[in-house]
Amino acid sequence: MKNTEKISPSEKILEKLKEEKILEKIAYSDFVKICLEFVEYFIFPFSNRELSSYVSYSRDFLRGKIDENKIYKYQNEAFKDYLNLSDPLEKSIQDVVCLCLNYKFLTSYYSEWTVEPKNPIGFKSITHYTLDSAPAFLHYIEDIDGKLCEDFYEYLKVYIKNK
Repeated sequence: MKNTEKISPSEKILEKLKEEKILEKIAYSDFVKICLEFVEYFIFPFSNRELSSYVSYSRDFLRGKIDENKIYKYQNEAFKDYLNLSDPLEKSIQDVVCLCLNYKFLTSYYSEWTVEPKNPIGFKSITHYTLDSAPAFLHYIEDIDGKLCEDFYEYLKVYIKNK
């Protein structure tokens, strides 16, 4: 019996990143900066809201201009904004914003997500989305538009080529 389960755009790109070892070619701090640039140039245009201050807070944290407590404060504000949204697209965009303000995203190394062949009671596979940076970022941008995953992959490749 053939496996007809469709692979998601985020899983497809994560697989390419692993196969080509793209994430191993850049420092984690560069990965975060690339994500922030990508959000600013590719994600924010999907929204009718003014969102640039969120990326500014993340960059200020990375530059040491604001501390951990302040970034948590901004993340909480972003989450409160999320709760007030009703449009599914705006909520998906705000998910990305919240991730980009997450202390662990801004400071931790990415690791892999896991796909288990079966769950404990034997049903279909489970994909665990954790706060692991690369898979989480891809998952959230996929919720906005699946094509963004391929765009991010190309954006990363251009960054590495020009580095």
